[in-house]
Amino acid sequence: MSHILFSWSLTNKGVTMNKYYPELDTVSDIIEQLPHPQCKPIAHAIRICNDQDQHLVAKLHAITLALL
Repeated sequence: MSHILFSWSLTNKGVTMNKYYPELDTVSDIIEQLPHPQCKPIAHAIRICNDQDQHLVAKLHAITLALL
């Protein structure tokens, strides 16, 4: 849980990330607004996996949280 909050605070403080597909930010924003409890973890996983600077372990962790 602290990893999610940490990466959320980094993205909201203007830290730029290298993204594979910048348009996925819009997609993840839309998914996050859907009223389903699983949508926020899925949107977070999309953001983490789209970040080129994230390590593979962090990406796998985000995907695992989205699947649970």
